[in-house]
Amino acid sequence: SNGFNVLHVAVANRKLRALSALLAIQKSPLKGLAQPSAKGNEDTPVHLAAREDVTKALALVLKACPEALALMDASGRYT
Repeated sequence: SNGFNVLHVAVANRKLRALSALLAIQKSPLKGLAQPSAKGNEDTPVHLAAREDVTKALALVLKACPEALALMDASGRYT
């Protein structure tokens, strides 16, 4: 396992409907979005979307949780 949470997996696999559904059912989407991958990968799902140029996923995330724009990854880098 690469340490990804379900939001990482949806972004990495460009599963936009799944990502949208996951964001809709989470009580606090920011919590899952702020979580870096567990196994040394410092990317949050937001950073992964930006780095991998998954702009539609990034748009979904920011629509559901505008605060995600100000997230820092485990190295202190902003989105």
